[in-house]
Amino acid sequence: MKRVRRSTLLQSAILGLCTAGLLAGCATVPPKSNKAAYQAYQQQNDPLKPTNKVMYHLDNTLDTYIFKPVAQGYTHVTTQGMRNHVSDFMTNLDEPGHILYFMAAGKPRDAGTALVPSW
Repeated sequence: MKRVRRSTLLQSAILGLCTAGLLAGCATVPPKSNKAAYQAYQQQNDPLKPTNKVMYHLDNTLDTYIFKPVAQGYTHVTTQGMRNHVSDFMTNLDEPGHILYFMAAGKPRDAGTALVPSW
């Protein structure tokens, strides 16, 4: 049994290293000496880059001026016990999704375990 596990782990490690090596080759930038390939890379690299930059700055601004002060105010106004109850409530809202996941994965025992605390 131990020999099978070692063999499987070794195969998984080799497969992972080979996959990482292949993916690293996909991520290389063509040399600037090959102007056509480099220009094609620049054009296709990230067509959504301007949108991503705007969204990044918007998210940072909202976080700095709205979400962070609200979170700090919430922490200042509520007690630790109240925050624990809110956290528990929010965790319970996730349970139906966990139940569906476990059932789809063919793990009815885990689904039952996820169902019991939510009732």
